[in-house]
Amino acid sequence: MEGHSRLEYPVGKVLYQSGGWISNVRFSPHYDRIAFMDHPAFWDDRGTLQIVDFAGHVQTLTQEWESESGLAWRPDGKEIWFTAIEKGNNRNLMAVNLSGTLRRLLDLPVAITLQDIAPDGRVLVSLESKRLGMGYTTLGNKDGVDLGWHDWNSARDISGDGQFVLFEDASEAAGPNYAVVERKVDGTLPTRLGEGSSGGLSPDGKWAISIPPAQGPQVTLLPTGAGQPRSIEVSGLDHVRAGWSRFMADGLRIAVNGDAGGHAARCYIVDLSSGKAKAVTPEGVLCGPSSPDGRSIIGTAAYRSIAIYNIDDSVVRTIPHIDENFVAVQWSEDGLALYGYHSGEFPSKVYRVEIATGKTSVVQELRPGVSAGVVMVGPVVVSRNGKRFAYSYNQTLSVLYLISGLQ
Repeated sequence: MEGHSRLEYPVGKVLYQSGGWISNVRFSPHYDRIAFMDHPAFWDDRGTLQIVDFAGHVQTLTQEWESESGLAWRPDGKEIWFTAIEKGNNRNLMAVNLSGTLRRLLDLPVAITLQDIAPDGRVLVSLESKRLGMGYTTLGNKDGVDLGWHDWNSARDISGDGQFVLFEDASEAAGPNYAVVERKVDGTLPTRLGEGSSGGLSPDGKWAISIPPAQGPQVTLLPTGAGQPRSIEVSGLDHVRAGWSRFMADGLRIAVNGDAGGHAARCYIVDLSSGKAKAVTPEGVLCGPSSPDGRSIIGTAAYRSIAIYNIDDSVVRTIPHIDENFVAVQWSEDGLALYGYHSGEFPSKVYRVEIATGKTSVVQELRPGVSAGVVMVGPVVVSRNGKRFAYSYNQTLSVLYLISGLQ
């Protein structure tokens, strides 16, 4: 799900490239189009339903949904059935024709995920109880602290003093624009800082980055204590992408993913005093963690290939023997290693990878308090000293149903 997703058919011919991620790819019954869901921000199932033909002509069929997952073509190919919801996470079963006309097929007080439609019209769905929980632990500690709040919490950063975790609340209770929230690791009640998709914390812990889910060319800095929010208009960009953003070590610049002029997203460094954005990676290469001296940043390209990009010049360095599933989330304070995890691994582990050699060692295992229904751990946050860990985990409990008679 990480990196930029692209749809290829046949292999090597790119039909569509997303600045976020793509899911639920399905060929039409007539084998002339492909339907898919496009999600603009990582770790967020907000998005639209789109179709593309084999010449690469793309058509967006629906509005943007706050949550969408699951689609199938009706056997006659005249409609696409899918599950989505305008607000919250309790998805409804919907239908859309190739002209974009929508209709609702089934509305239940639980989340529905469409799995498939049989040739005779029977519909396979799962009714789900799903949450994105959040945990926190420290180096060498086998047990952690459950910091979850509401039902959809995405861990984003840990304060330098280790006292609180910054996260994004994308639950229905947060509202359509989400919320940036901090919570002390002693489990006391969270503090909502403001609206938006959460980025990271400033080095002094006094500011948190917020990006509107609409992803215009704006960034807002929210105070973690007393003070007023600070809005920054980013010049030179059409969109600042939600889902990831971090302060640089000097606290005067931030790294964001953005795009301009119809080009693919890339990593930019934004000067907070002027709002000017400087591209530091090629198109299609997004931001990763930055070095403690602020001179370099990890760039992540398609299929998670990573490299080190110097911010002041065009020098690019690679890391030898690095695992293709490694997701870099932090640069060590000595500047010699990266901390990260392997996407899809469960139980999930935090690894330290030496930059010079690619040598990998396990630092910590992440254990959600309740393992039943946990299908994935991520995103993962590691402190600069490699001693504190916050993580989200997708916990899904579902029942499969076969429905007849839907028209």
